[in-house]
Amino acid sequence: MAARDQESGTPRNLAQADDTVHLPTLAGELRAQQEIAMQRLTPGIVIVLYAFAALGIGKYWVHIPLAGGAIWVGILTILLSLSLLRFWRQRTGRPALVSGAAFRRATLLWAAAVGCHFAWAVVFVMPLDDSVGRTTFAVMALCLAGMTLASTYMVPRMTIAFLGPMIAASLYGALTGDPAVSALQKIMTAIGFVVTASIVVRMNWLIFRAGVRVMVDREAHRMEVMQRRSEMAAASRIQLRLLPEPGNLSRGDARFGLAVTHRSAEEMTGDLYDFFMIDDHRLFFMVGDVCGKGVTSSLLMAMTKVMMKSAVLRQDRAIGDVVGEVSRELLREEHDSQFVTCFAGILDARSGVVDFCNAGHEPARIIAVDSTAPTHSPRVGGPPLCAFEDMEYESGQIFLTPGATLLIVTDGVTEALNTHRDEFGGERLDRAVTRTPHNAGIEAMLDGINRSIGEFVGDQGQSDDLTMLALRWNGPSA
Repeated sequence: MAARDQESGTPRNLAQADDTVHLPTLAGELRAQQEIAMQRLTPGIVIVLYAFAALGIGKYWVHIPLAGGAIWVGILTILLSLSLLRFWRQRTGRPALVSGAAFRRATLLWAAAVGCHFAWAVVFVMPLDDSVGRTTFAVMALCLAGMTLASTYMVPRMTIAFLGPMIAASLYGALTGDPAVSALQKIMTAIGFVVTASIVVRMNWLIFRAGVRVMVDREAHRMEVMQRRSEMAAASRIQLRLLPEPGNLSRGDARFGLAVTHRSAEEMTGDLYDFFMIDDHRLFFMVGDVCGKGVTSSLLMAMTKVMMKSAVLRQDRAIGDVVGEVSRELLREEHDSQFVTCFAGILDARSGVVDFCNAGHEPARIIAVDSTAPTHSPRVGGPPLCAFEDMEYESGQIFLTPGATLLIVTDGVTEALNTHRDEFGGERLDRAVTRTPHNAGIEAMLDGINRSIGEFVGDQGQSDDLTMLALRWNGPSA
């Protein structure tokens, strides 16, 4: 006996881990991205703030009251130290002081406090009507605008908390300075500045949110595809377990040999085969092909196999009657107008007589010991299963001589395509059969056919399920 082709693979253990897939959500991903953004922005913000503090103290230390300057530097140092401490703890892998919602609330308060300190600096610098003051204010405004623009893509609330005191300070400075400009003009300018800043922040946030949504949708689609593939792979493994192993059939019976090759083109197969001993002397075998591919074809394949075995074992009848009953039973089920081609037979191991029925399938090939080319079985049987109602199926007989082999294939063999879209065809199959020496065994014959198909197909790849069953009768007392 030969084992089934290992390319199809048979699972050793169907126990699977928890396959629950947690799809990402837009809100959750936005929160995660915002926290990452705040972590990445922290070093840059700290550097900019320390630079401005050093610049302000260095330029205007003579104008800064000692007590006010000490308080300002102390509070700013505390705020920046908190940021550095969190950044350092994350870098070293230590638990953060706060996280989650508490971290987001603390970040807003931190941004508002920093904004208040900068607002105080703005109010202090604006009245200094000299080149140093104007230059310092311009550099400060430019750097803050760039930092704000960058942060609005990720954390708009933090940006608003930071900008709020800055805007208030600017409005105060505008209203109290330059008496040549009317209060209405100052107010309108301030309103224009606030509206422009709000639009920029809002647009940046919408752009960022749209990008995150695309990322979430792509990730969700990828995870759904992975889950579907996992489910299909599990279903394929279960389906393959329905197909028997030749080596498990009557290991001590030397009157016949059986070998099978089965390769599916997709995760779920539409080809089917089966074999089992009806009694001590009779072997049932079949090969079938469900039209189409996918889940519905695989389900119809499983139904056909189970119904055929049940009908054969219920009572002793002609194989044509069995096939007709299975066809009628399948017609009662919903099968999306699909049909099944099938070659079923019963070998009497005492005489070599095969009672068979061909339901729209490829004819079987009979390879005698002394033949130079295989012959085809008669076209006896009927149309494919579940194709027509109230069809009667005929039974035929094949008389095997000792050493003769019966080869049954699906159309995935004869209709295999190469890169020029040419079919492998029956003639090439016959030549591949005769190319293998008869004494090499049926396993070697199937391996030779597989090699011939592979050489013919080349890089085209497999386009249909492929199944071959070889049955050799060795004689009544081999």
